[in-house]
Amino acid sequence: MNRLISQVWPLRAWMVSLLSLVAVTATMFFVDLKPQVDNDFFFASDSKQFESERQIAQMFPIQEQMIISAKGDIYSPEYYGRIEELTKNLLLLETVAGVTSLSNGPGNAFVAEKSPLWRRLLISDDKEASNLIIFIDSNSVGNTVVAIEGIVSIFSRNDFQLKIAGAPYVVELIRRQLIRDLIVFSAATIFIFAIVVFIIFSSFRILLGTLVSCIDASVLTLVLSQILGVKIGILTANLSTIVFVLTLSHIVFITSNWRRICESSDCLKNKDACKQAVEYTFKASFWCMLTTFLGFIALIFVQAKPLRELGVSGAIGTVVAIIISYSVYPLFLRSVKEIKEGPVKFNKENKVFVGHYMWATVMIAFIIGVCCAGVPKLNTDPSLLSYFSRDRK
Repeated sequence: MNRLISQVWPLRAWMVSLLSLVAVTATMFFVDLKPQVDNDFFFASDSKQFESERQIAQMFPIQEQMIISAKGDIYSPEYYGRIEELTKNLLLLETVAGVTSLSNGPGNAFVAEKSPLWRRLLISDDKEASNLIIFIDSNSVGNTVVAIEGIVSIFSRNDFQLKIAGAPYVVELIRRQLIRDLIVFSAATIFIFAIVVFIIFSSFRILLGTLVSCIDASVLTLVLSQILGVKIGILTANLSTIVFVLTLSHIVFITSNWRRICESSDCLKNKDACKQAVEYTFKASFWCMLTTFLGFIALIFVQAKPLRELGVSGAIGTVVAIIISYSVYPLFLRSVKEIKEGPVKFNKENKVFVGHYMWATVMIAFIIGVCCAGVPKLNTDPSLLSYFSRDRK
């Protein structure tokens, strides 16, 4: 049985595939893949820009705040009753330290309007809405936001429209969006590149080797980043996708050179074809890796916290990508016993887009067309160019 298995697939490739599956499973259970976003998510806690703010926070400690804007007839008894009921339900939450509202503060809208403090704090300029200011425990922001969203959905009416605002709520929304991006982009990357690689090279073993190597590099980068204390944040949420593409670039050139060597000789007799391809490609891959590595390293000197995290994790991923590409992937490439005729052949009529490349080109064009259909739906307000306007202050 073992002999039959080794004939179908080399033992080393089986072991690498099994270890990769174990590594991915362990990462899912033991590595924190949830993006961590704090209120100071853009600048590091030791940034000079926040030195004065830290000093003020130490002298005058404040709690996290969320605001609920309740639109309606703020002077009507029905509106006041709903505000009072909403305030009571919010105070029932264990993580809510206090709520300031028309019912739990000035007493009603008429009193609040006469007070300069309450008017600016609780009543909107157009007098069509009032605010509920919620003080929450900073150690359980995520759970509190979910609970408040549930209460808001219960009390919302057409004549009593509720909207949530505040830094904790924005941070929680960013965290949710990052989780969604992590899942969507990772899955899309694996799916699209798997199809393209299989169409171009027409080999299941090459496809499996590519996926195993790219996934291994992504997983190892996430693990090393966690060990070094770099958590998934705003920019590092797509770290696995970045490392996947970095690893794939090395693999594509190795495979292309291996195919060229096999086509120039008898691949069945040329046992060193893979070795020659690795040696031929490594020098160029190394210099590409080095320039990318230096680019990521340069980011650790900036003040923006997400860029610093991306610089550290990106540098790790760049090194891991080339190591995995030249250690794991050749094990699969050596197991390929035959190679189909190259998908691109320049014939007498100089036709280039023939064979597998034609289908790859058609598929890529189709995917681009589908993606372009969603461009009008992008939220571009404000425009990126508006940040560079001369009139902007």
